[in-house]
Amino acid sequence: MTLTKENKVIERKLRKVGNSLAVTIPMEVLQQIGLKEGDTLEFDTQGEKVTMKKKQEVITKSFMELVKGICDKNDEALKELVDK
Repeated sequence: MTLTKENKVIERKLRKVGNSLAVTIPMEVLQQIGLKEGDTLEFDTQGEKVTMKKKQEVITKSFMELVKGICDKNDEALKELVDK
């Protein structure tokens, strides 16, 4: 696998992991694109070219915090709606 970073080519070999093949991503590339362990990646293939990017969350943490705040603030009213 070849990755380009600031005109620098980085090569990695495919390795067998169980019944699959895996490639490691260099730490400098992970840091540059903001990836961490547990992130989900999307791969787009066009011929022999593969583009990889971090999958964006549909619902962000800040949105969930906003919803939680609204629910907490209106807890009694929401409970009354459930009972109706």
